[in-house]
Amino acid sequence: FFKRGYSRENLELNFNILRLILKIGNESEFIRSIVQIQSSEIASQITSLSMLERLFRENVFSLWNTSEMGSLFQYVMNSSYSDNYDVRFCAMSVLIKFLVSSYRQLCLERLVEMIDNEPYKNKVGMLYRLRYDNLDDPKVKYIFDKGKSDSHYWVRVAANSIFETKE
Repeated sequence: FFKRGYSRENLELNFNILRLILKIGNESEFIRSIVQIQSSEIASQITSLSMLERLFRENVFSLWNTSEMGSLFQYVMNSSYSDNYDVRFCAMSVLIKFLVSSYRQLCLERLVEMIDNEPYKNKVGMLYRLRYDNLDDPKVKYIFDKGKSDSHYWVRVAANSIFETKE
């Protein structure tokens, strides 16, 4: 917790997530901590989204109920519209983790918007994170097709190299 970006809000969010995992917390405290993170400094927002991505990787949210996941999804989706591109990058990473949930279509719709408007670093990150997804899905295919025809060299390289390995 000595990492730069941790704040009181981050610690409260982590604590409330832990309480929900252990089934001793309530959702209203969790939502309150999400609201506090959204109004905190950029570093705290980035840290919280990075932590959520790590928790997804560890399959921590598999036992959460629909309401709790909905609150978490709303936070991540809202963060994907941030003015700060680093926050949007972290939110995009978490949205990709949501692709295995009932929010798949909403995530893909947002990712399609993002591939059209993000800086090249965010596009490259998105393409690399989507490389294991189903390329038969029309929206995923669209994202890769957009990447293959992007004006930035590194985006085209990422889209083409990933696409070639899947064929």
